[in-house]
Amino acid sequence: MNRHVACLIILVLLTKFSLVKASETIDVAKVDQAMILLTSHLSIFEDASQALTLADVQKESVPFKKDLPQSESINLSYTKSAYWLRLSLENNGDRSIDKILEIKHPLLANIDFYWQVESENHQTIHTGYARPLENRAYKSRIFAFPMLLSAHSHNVIYLRIATPNAMVIPMHLWEPLAFYQNEKSDFAFQSAYLGLVIAMGVFCLALSLLLKEFDFFLYVSMIVFVALAVIAYRGIGAEFIWPGIPWLTQSGSLWFGSISLAVELLFIRRMLNASALMPKFDVILKYLIGLNLLIALILLWTFSIAKFVVMSFAISSAFVLVVLLAGVFNKQRNAYFLLAGFSLLAIGIIINLLHAFALIPTSFYTINATQIGSGVELLVFTLLLSDRYQVILFEKQRSELELAIEKLARQDIELLKQTYFEHHYALDKAAIFAETDTQGCHYVS
Repeated sequence: MNRHVACLIILVLLTKFSLVKASETIDVAKVDQAMILLTSHLSIFEDASQALTLADVQKESVPFKKDLPQSESINLSYTKSAYWLRLSLENNGDRSIDKILEIKHPLLANIDFYWQVESENHQTIHTGYARPLENRAYKSRIFAFPMLLSAHSHNVIYLRIATPNAMVIPMHLWEPLAFYQNEKSDFAFQSAYLGLVIAMGVFCLALSLLLKEFDFFLYVSMIVFVALAVIAYRGIGAEFIWPGIPWLTQSGSLWFGSISLAVELLFIRRMLNASALMPKFDVILKYLIGLNLLIALILLWTFSIAKFVVMSFAISSAFVLVVLLAGVFNKQRNAYFLLAGFSLLAIGIIINLLHAFALIPTSFYTINATQIGSGVELLVFTLLLSDRYQVILFEKQRSELELAIEKLARQDIELLKQTYFEHHYALDKAAIFAETDTQGCHYVS
């Protein structure tokens, strides 16, 4: 009996060991999925000194943390440490297999990729937005590493990641065809957003030139800075616009974002006529405008305030929501449009804050919340300006009509005056005076 119990315990232990090992090592020959989320298959180690080398972390004494929970990404928020990740891949099949390892977050400054096959160094890549775009194994705004895994091979991938931005590491293993299709879908999403922004920008610029109103020019500048902030955050700028300026990739989303928020606060303040209708709120709005402009200046000097900037964005957004709700309560027509547009952006900014501080998990919406919110906001604000354009056009037409009526009335008065004087002059000229002489005879003079 005891022998059976002992065998059962050994069997359970062996089963547990094999399951753990299976969760840590992936046999790509047995994978039938187009994409695998790698978070739970990774081991991680924090290098607080940022000085350790590959040889250092390969020592058996280095305590890599295993059994990470299944999630969309490893979110380490803002950290001064470097992190090492380890991934084991096996190909126990009889043919070579193509895979692409993807890290879908463009705001990672330094990524060192080490690929070892049978304990021998096979490939080393030093990339990240702080390094030239030419260093990337796959020329894209995200980081992808194509790999051909030989038959009956054991592969170990080491990744060293360090960044001053929030460290979010969504890592996937793709079939090449599925990866390229996913890239096309993402590119279509980004293109649709940028196309929408450009269309609204051109439309509002045309209205600005037509009406020559400051508010319209202010809105066009807001569209430009919002678009630049999104372009920086999504890595599009690093790929297409400023590939040789890593500072703009690092700080661009916050720098452009602070300027766009300052411009937006000024736009909202003017649309609500806050100085006259909400004098107490107007004072705070002025301070927030100044604060965001000051943040933009400080970011030119240091990026160390990044997490405080994100907090400032969320606080500013929450306050603006309060102001807009007060405007709606006071039945201001513009407040309804502004609240409908800004509320989704404010929610997106708050979600971005929670995600940057690792308080909520990574998902499609948490990554794209600010972008989606800004797109909806710009669309609603454009409708607001279109409505304002109609009001201005109606007022202009009414003023022109009133002026035309007044002009016609004046012309009629002048015509009557002229007719009167001409008639009076004719009577005077043609007047006949009848007189009598001393005998009472009439004669004409």
